[in-house]
Amino acid sequence: MSIFLYLKLRKVSNTELFERKRIELQSDYEKYKLFLKSGKIERYKTLESEISSNKFQENKKNIESKRYKNSSLYRDEKELKKLQKAKKIRTYFKVKNSAKLLAFNKMKDTEEFNEFIKLKKGVDAGNITKQKQPEVWIRYKKLKQSNDIKQCFKFKNSKAFQVYNEMEDSNDLKHLFTLKEKVNSKEFRIEKNSLS
Repeated sequence: MSIFLYLKLRKVSNTELFERKRIELQSDYEKYKLFLKSGKIERYKTLESEISSNKFQENKKNIESKRYKNSSLYRDEKELKKLQKAKKIRTYFKVKNSAKLLAFNKMKDTEEFNEFIKLKKGVDAGNITKQKQPEVWIRYKKLKQSNDIKQCFKFKNSKAFQVYNEMEDSNDLKHLFTLKEKVNSKEFRIEKNSLS
C-alpha cells in the first residue's frame, strides 16, 4: 500500500509543479503583452535602424576622429618625437652645436689651410716631391705637422661630420623643422586642447 500511496502523491506533486510553471508562463505572457503595448519595442526598432544607418556611422567616425589619439595632431606630434630621437638627426644637432665644427669652419677659411690643400694636391699628383722642390716639400711637411690642420682633417673625416653633411639639406631635416613649427604653433595647441 505504501508504494501505491507514494505513486499517487508523486503525481500530485508533479501536478503542482506543472501548475506553477503554467502560472509563471501565463505571467510572463501577460508581461510580454504589456511590453508590446508600451511602445518600447517600436522605440528599440527605430533606434536599431538609426544606429545601422550610414549617416549615423559617419557621425560616429567624425566624433571618434575628434579624439586626440585618433587625430592628425597626435600623429604629427608622434612623428616629431620619432624624428627627434633619430640617431642621424641627433648627431646632426650635436655636430652643428659643437666647438669642433666652429673651429673647422674657421680653419678651412685660413691661408694656412688653403695652402696645405694646394700642396697636398701637388704631392698626391706627384708634382711635388722631396727631390723636385725641396723648399715646397719642407713647407708641406711643416704644415702637415700642424696640430690645427691635423685636428681639422680628423674632424673632416669623422663619421659625425659625414652625417652632418648628409643631413644638412636632407628631406628628413626639412620635415623635422616643418613639424616642429607646426606643433609649436598657437593654432596647434588650441586645436589639441579642444580635442583632449
